[in-house]
This record gives sequence, structure tokens and C-alpha cells, in this order.
Amino acid sequence: MSDSRTILCMLILMRLKTELSPFGRLRLHKSALMLNVFSGRDCFNIEDEMQEYYQIVDNLAVEIKQLQKQSNTDTAATLQSQLDNQDSRITEAYKRSIPYVIQSAGFVNSISDSSELVLISAIIGCVHQSNSANINDIETQLKSNNSTPEPFDRKSILSAAINLEKSGVLTKTDAGYCLSGSLKDVADYVRLI
Repeated sequence: MSDSRTILCMLILMRLKTELSPFGRLRLHKSALMLNVFSGRDCFNIEDEMQEYYQIVDNLAVEIKQLQKQSNTDTAATLQSQLDNQDSRITEAYKRSIPYVIQSAGFVNSISDSSELVLISAIIGCVHQSNSANINDIETQLKSNNSTPEPFDRKSILSAAINLEKSGVLTKTDAGYCLSGSLKDVADYVRLI
């Protein structure tokens, strides 16, 4: 493997994969994106270009698949094998990421509809990126952003934002929506739909 940053990213993605149910490329992308939101940092060192972001996640996933093929093991066994062969600095950084990995995978697992997952994560991404956004800002960003494969109408955006507010993920202020101070109960979102 390459540098320690890449190794850490691969370990985190392997753990995400083991936590996702069901697993899929879209769900891996969205849980990796939510990991950034929940941890408050860019875990994969990507600025803001979603195409580039997804490409990096895909490239890491290909490397993981190659490791699994070489060792003829599943994701969990490959993860454990890789952890056993890392220095303490990497394993400590990995351990610090686990609560955020579990939280982001739990969030993605709580949303079964792919279209809804894309919309919800896009709204959270817009608000996260701008620190605060009203519905018009979110709608404009989603329409101008090529990271959402399908257009969402204003009613769907508003409904999702209101549900995210009810679940405690977003807080509505005079300036618009912002991420709530505590995102601990984000997986409860599904119960409100």
C-alpha cells in the first residue's frame, strides 16, 4: 500500500463497508460523505468537487477489492489483517474514526430509498458546505450541482429539509438551515418520515 493517509482511508472505507446493510456503491459514497459531516473534517482530503471525491472513494474501493482478492478474504478479515500490520499511529487514528463511521453508516442504513438518500445527503452537503442555507439556496445549489443524478422539485426539497429539522439534523434559523450542534440522533430521521 501507499502512504499512511491512503492506508487510513482504506481502513475507514473497509469498516464502512462492514457496517452498511445493504452494501452498494451509492451507499458507500454517501456514508463516506456523511463521515465528513459527522466528524467535522474532510476524512479523505478532498476539497469540494464531488466527481473527484467519488472517484477517490471508487479508486480506494478498487484497491480494497484487490487486497481481498490477493488474500482470498472477506472485507472484515482483510480489515483485521491490515490493522494487524499497521503502526500504532495509524491504528489509533482508525480507532478515533470508528464512532463517526458507525454514525454515518447508521444514518445511511436508516434510509432504504436510493432517491431519498441522494436528496437527503445532497441537502446536508449543501448546508454543511455553506454553513447555512435557506430553501432557495439549497434548491439553486442542487440544480446547479452535477453531483445529484436526478432533479429534485422544490416540494421534495422542502419536505426533506423539514424532516431533517424535525429529526434534529438541521436547525432552522433566520438565515436558513444549518447543521444542528449535535447530530447524535441523526439515525432517528427515518422514524419521522
